[in-house]
Amino acid sequence: MDEILCTISDAICLLGGQWVMSQVFSFLAFALGIWAINTMPRNVMLRRWCYSALANTIHLFLLSEPIGAGAALITAARFFAASLLSDTSFWSLLGPLIFICVGIIYSWATQTLDSSVLSKLAFLTGTIGNFFQDVLVVRGFMVVTTGLWLTYNVMIESPVAMLSETIFLIYHLIKIGQIMSSERSSEGQ
Repeated sequence: MDEILCTISDAICLLGGQWVMSQVFSFLAFALGIWAINTMPRNVMLRRWCYSALANTIHLFLLSEPIGAGAALITAARFFAASLLSDTSFWSLLGPLIFICVGIIYSWATQTLDSSVLSKLAFLTGTIGNFFQDVLVVRGFMVVTTGLWLTYNVMIESPVAMLSETIFLIYHLIKIGQIMSSERSSEGQ
């Protein structure tokens, strides 16, 4: 009987530790995202977003969310590729096509009717929005993407991820307001 209780106790500690570690990686993803959000030049910012997406991948794997983790891993690959190739004509022509196709194939190959649908939608909207040049359009896509990730994190009960997505959502909304205010000020002069 003692062996059974020890096994159950070990399993509970392992799962509890795994959940805590997932939240640590979620916080790391958030911290790296904050580090990246206003970084220049663009290629350095994209590489830092890659690191954030990798931390988010580990966070989701630890929560036993392999489909969301896969979407985050592809996002990391997209950020890394963009950091290396965004200044090339290859990237501007084929980058969007490649990653949108990868996203559609991934979404099709991992068809489910659970919360992973939200992670795939967030991944696809983020991918599409990432390739626009207009800052206001990109921010609009980021609001939708962040809202989808926030909803997904509510469904998988990841409190640190919920908090970080809420902060990023507020940040994007503030930036949209600043851009629109700046554009109105420019038109009025």
